[in-house]
Amino acid sequence: DMPADVRRQFDQAMAALPDKDGDGIPDILQGNLGGFEFEMMDASQTAEKRLQALQQLYEKKLITEAEYQTKRNEILRQL
Repeated sequence: DMPADVRRQFDQAMAALPDKDGDGIPDILQGNLGGFEFEMMDASQTAEKRLQALQQLYEKKLITEAEYQTKRNEILRQL
């Protein structure tokens, strides 16, 4: 479990990011860019960006290793 101060920071970060499907993973990490226009990328580039963002969340201890592995595997399956 996360220390209270880390949990508070995590909750604040998650509250700032849209999560329309309510699965606890910000939409931006799931490829849902919320209507923003970004340059077109092929699937491998998009997956790379998502994996980098996911890794950063894990390194900052904002998600657990289990959450990291689950989401990582989901991203890789989409390739």
